[in-house]
Amino acid sequence: MRRVFATAAEAADIPHVALKQLLNHATATDVTAGYVRTDLDTLRGFSQRVCDYLLSLTEEQDGKVVPIGTAAKR
Repeated sequence: MRRVFATAAEAADIPHVALKQLLNHATATDVTAGYVRTDLDTLRGFSQRVCDYLLSLTEEQDGKVVPIGTAAKR
C-alpha cells in the first residue's frame, strides 16, 4: 500500500518533502527537509490529491466501481 500511495503521489505531483512526511519517513539525513514544516491541513490536501488521482483510475459501471486495471482490458 505504501508503494501504491507513493507512486500515486508522484503522479499527482506531490512535493517530495511532503511525500516523506505523509509516509512518515525520517528527515534526519535530509538537511533541507529538516527545515520544512508542513501544516496538517496542507498534508490533508495532498492526501486528498492522491485519493482523487487513484479514483480517477477507476470507472463506475452500473453503480459499481471497477477495480484499477480492469477498465483498460475491455
